[in-house]
Amino acid sequence: MSWALGTKRLAFALVLGLAFGVSCGGRWLPARTDAVPTQADPQASFAAVLEVVGPKYTIVAKDEAAKKVRLKAKSNGGSFIDIEVVAGEARLSAAGELARDGKVHRVLLHEMTNLEADLKARFGAGAAPAGSTPATASAQSVPDNSSAPKAWTEPAYDPSVWGNGNFTCLPVRVPADHQAALSLQLTNGEKADLQLSLAYDAGLCRSPAQCKQPGGCPALGIGDTERVNRLAGRLSRGEIGSLATLLDSGKPVATIDLSHHGSIVQAMTEIKK
Repeated sequence: MSWALGTKRLAFALVLGLAFGVSCGGRWLPARTDAVPTQADPQASFAAVLEVVGPKYTIVAKDEAAKKVRLKAKSNGGSFIDIEVVAGEARLSAAGELARDGKVHRVLLHEMTNLEADLKARFGAGAAPAGSTPATASAQSVPDNSSAPKAWTEPAYDPSVWGNGNFTCLPVRVPADHQAALSLQLTNGEKADLQLSLAYDAGLCRSPAQCKQPGGCPALGIGDTERVNRLAGRLSRGEIGSLATLLDSGKPVATIDLSHHGSIVQAMTEIKK
């Protein structure tokens, strides 16, 4: 989904997209503990974890001896992501308002997935086989997207509600409760560090020539201004190609042209000024 241009509109659209997702069914999923392979030395691994989360999160509590840290979730002020480092792995779990009765809200799970990807990227270089680079190792896992249909862009039917930006529309119907399982794979094999959301609405993605799905097609939301700006910078410098593959639980569902996505276009425009 190409959220509205401009920082305020981007923030509004992201919040609106998340609010839309919250209103759908299947928003509470079973609680889980994510484990990220780390260095063998827990102390060194804990220091590396703090390096990753320090610039991005507010640290609510930290126990150096137990090698535990609690982060304030960005998706909800009363929720947290706990990280415990033990020999060989870092364990992530959810706590607070969006974690209850053995379940976690999918918005918080999606945030945990993004943080898990950050940590895997940090520790991945050390785990790469001798003679290979992180990019090479990652590229080996690029899925075959030759059969994945291409997304398209179109303006919202009601700009007064959704803003004037172009929206990225998916030619497939992805269940709204799959949002936590969505990821974008870049041309170099990396998973994009972005917040993704879906919106089904009568004012979005209704091009008869493009959308053949009963009940309409979803708009893909890409949020978090800092992450969008970082990706736009990489695109501008030619470090990655503009095409990305949208994955649902690791399976390709659509090909996205990031250079046409509204929030990324806006960020790239700002870079060029």
